[in-house]
Amino acid sequence: MNKKQLGLITVKMISAATLLIFVMQASAADNTVQEANSEMETNQKLTVEYVAEICNLDVSDFDGVDFNEFIETYELNSDNIGEYYLPDLIRFYKREKAVGEVTDYSAIFDNCGGKLTAEDFDKIDVIVWDYHEGNGNKYMVIDFAKKSVYLSYKDIIAECKESDKVADLSQADVEFIKAGLSESKITEWKNEYIGTNEGTTGSFSWSIGVRLADGRCVSYHGNGVVNSGTPAETVALIKNLSAKFKS
Repeated sequence: MNKKQLGLITVKMISAATLLIFVMQASAADNTVQEANSEMETNQKLTVEYVAEICNLDVSDFDGVDFNEFIETYELNSDNIGEYYLPDLIRFYKREKAVGEVTDYSAIFDNCGGKLTAEDFDKIDVIVWDYHEGNGNKYMVIDFAKKSVYLSYKDIIAECKESDKVADLSQADVEFIKAGLSESKITEWKNEYIGTNEGTTGSFSWSIGVRLADGRCVSYHGNGVVNSGTPAETVALIKNLSAKFKS
């Protein structure tokens, strides 16, 4: 075999190898496209109707659910959808959405000083109070800026959620609150009333905090079943607000 023939064979071998590489690359690209198409088809199958059918649900079970967000949040697809108990997942999703923003108003009590004046009634931004008598506990947040009232038997002052809202705050409600503050003679209260529970089987305590539009905070506290000195108007104010906005 001469050098020319050998060179020809070498060129043919290189060409064949190059062709094989192109075929392999084309095949790999085709597989990638097929996988993408397959994944696309999988995602397309996850409609409300499809999921309801394979999970024995009714389409109405998804009322209030952003279906696309729901699917993305829990990374659901046709391969894993059967691994979840959808009714529980839907309830969890709705509960998380209902919770929404959590606001902590407890700083009102941490940064307080001084007393309220009658002029301050027009500058109120937030009122919070908690009331404890025996085994009963009640908490209220009145947010004038949000025009919202929150009431609960759990501590919503430190962790107030939209689901705790019991009423919208109207201008008539604002006037009712200002009148109540005036009638309670809150401007004449001491900041603290200390009594004792000694010799009794009961317990009694309360706190009222106010944040003004300029950021200033004022608070009042009382405790003790016996000799606390808590003004009768204090209890009346709290109970009137509770009755006004009861859930």
